[in-house]
Amino acid sequence: MKNKLLLLGMFCLLAGSGLQAQISYGGSPRFLDTNPLRNSGTNHVSPAPNASNPDFITMPAFDLDSVLQSDKLNERNMRGAYSFAYKFFTNIARGKDGMETVLPDGTRVWQVGIASRGAYSINLLFTEFEIPEGAQLFIYNANHSHVIGAFDARNNSPERLLPTRPVAGDSIIVEYSEPANAEFRGQLVIGEVNHDYRDVLRAEPKTDAGGNTYACMPDALFSNANKELIRSSLLLMINGNTLCSGNLINNTKNDGTPYVLTAVHCLNNPATTPFPRPEEYYVTQAGTIVAFFNYNRPVDDHQMKGSEEMSLAGAYPAAILERKDIALLEFKETPPDYYNAYFAGWNADTLLSLPSPPFSNLHHPDGAVTKYGKSSQNIVSYSYTEYGFDPKSHWLVPAWDTGSTHAGSSGSALFDNSNRIVGGLTGGISTCQSGGYDWFSSLNSGWAVNGGNNPLVNALDPYLSGIKQLGGFDPHAENPFRRAQTDAWFSVAPVIGQKAKEFNETENSDLFGVFVQMPATAVTNVSNALIKVYLGKQEPTNLVKQQSVATQYVDYNSTQHDFEQKDKTMTVPTETFVAFDSCVSVGKHFYVTYQTPTGQSSQALPADIQPLLRDGSLSPEPVDPMHKMWYVRADHQVVLSETEPAAGELRVYSVTGQFVETIALAPDQQEAVLQPQAKGTIGIVRVVRGQRSYVIKIVY
Repeated sequence: MKNKLLLLGMFCLLAGSGLQAQISYGGSPRFLDTNPLRNSGTNHVSPAPNASNPDFITMPAFDLDSVLQSDKLNERNMRGAYSFAYKFFTNIARGKDGMETVLPDGTRVWQVGIASRGAYSINLLFTEFEIPEGAQLFIYNANHSHVIGAFDARNNSPERLLPTRPVAGDSIIVEYSEPANAEFRGQLVIGEVNHDYRDVLRAEPKTDAGGNTYACMPDALFSNANKELIRSSLLLMINGNTLCSGNLINNTKNDGTPYVLTAVHCLNNPATTPFPRPEEYYVTQAGTIVAFFNYNRPVDDHQMKGSEEMSLAGAYPAAILERKDIALLEFKETPPDYYNAYFAGWNADTLLSLPSPPFSNLHHPDGAVTKYGKSSQNIVSYSYTEYGFDPKSHWLVPAWDTGSTHAGSSGSALFDNSNRIVGGLTGGISTCQSGGYDWFSSLNSGWAVNGGNNPLVNALDPYLSGIKQLGGFDPHAENPFRRAQTDAWFSVAPVIGQKAKEFNETENSDLFGVFVQMPATAVTNVSNALIKVYLGKQEPTNLVKQQSVATQYVDYNSTQHDFEQKDKTMTVPTETFVAFDSCVSVGKHFYVTYQTPTGQSSQALPADIQPLLRDGSLSPEPVDPMHKMWYVRADHQVVLSETEPAAGELRVYSVTGQFVETIALAPDQQEAVLQPQAKGTIGIVRVVRGQRSYVIKIVY
């Protein structure tokens, strides 16, 4: 029975392990106290280089009014890539810039600060990124309220590129640590710094003076939109400075190959640049993409923003049909299970008739949470040739019953009445105020490309079966993910600065992470808060998981139309997803607590806590407080939840039973560092203390 439990537990670990490159893997930066960068810019003011702070690199000023005027010209009829950041080309390199500290154990820590006055957030493109096993890269803002990473050797790629998602604030710090015994010295060069002037992390797009710009666009989760299709919708950040929409799309293998369909002009910004572009251009552009999954508003009729933690970076161009405005990209890695991705079906068949209404559209106008549109009108084949597109390569949607499109909606799919993709948004004139029409590329026209080899068909129909219609693919159909919700706040023994919820599920469950919904608060920040998961019959007694929280912030004065320095951070309701490094079996009954940092106001407590679950294979065996441990993959560390006065021993075996290593445990020892193994290696860890023994399965 125990062996069977171990094997099933392994599935839980693998399902949430996130062994893919271009994904951040958790952990904590070192925040070296001796580093003069630590306190730089804590009041949201970009510091200037000086003798006491020589390692902060400040970007030059630019004319924001001119940039915004240029954006308006590009956003007229073309539902173009929504520009949100000003790009600086840089050459910030390890060994040339910043400072490097050697710790007593030989670990080398390189840190460099980057500031751009008035930026809402900053994102980077590493044009050289290759680091050894055991090394870690973090990026965080100067007051440590927003941290992303760790990025490690699993993020290495043949292109040696690493795009990063935005970090809140106008001053950030890059921190890279490398062990003394590293097999080679890591190479890091920051080739681009992108200054966010639109507030993409925090503020929903501003409406117009009449309040009507988005009035007709319902949030997808609270509309009649197909819930599976919502899971296919992606917000795309391209080249660090523009936003578009896209959708995951299925192929005839039904194997979850991570294809995303979007518009060529999203990559070719501004869209007026003439075709053709060289292949290398699209390879570079696709390599800069950061995609945000499940970017939805979690609360109906509320301004709470969706979580931005489920992201994936880097793609290859699989098919670029410039004159059809069809771009099929393939992510370099597969999204982790807990992203709950859905791959939409498609319809490229017009042999017998045109696709049938009603049609629907899911999109991210101006980088907003997923919006929904519906049209009951018949579509017609259309020649949209203004930007050099082929005749009859588009569908015309005459009008919308619900919704419209806007800049940033480009690339979003048009679905037929069978919920299959028939094309992607190129442009249009629809508005909430006056209606209007839109143009979508025709997937059928992409299928009909002459000249033999067709990369679009080769990718989506690799068997060359000749079919023109395909249903969607749900990798999790047999065991779907779900967000648990309950009104049962646990308050038998309330603690100041802590909230706890009690969950009673109908099935044994595996827990992959927790959605934390924070109301607007007046506290400085909520970094270093803790999520804790407990088991227990009548009250939370047995700690089985603990994870730190780092939420995000940014401020803007809409009255003055300018950037503004403020002391408050959590001023906008925001949802954050706290992903666990491995899932935990919680059975049917468990508790989740949120604990603020010591001394922080209880006003920083969440409005709601919602675990991300799916059915588990078995309920966990009864857990004794001395028998609880977990594996922190980023640090190669086994952690015991409580102290134990007896000495003991930790042994590691391979899944075939071969002995790997042993570690003596001193009395009260709670942590043990394991020897690194090859990525993805599965091990069995057994701890013996006195007459007791207990086991977990880990993935290195």
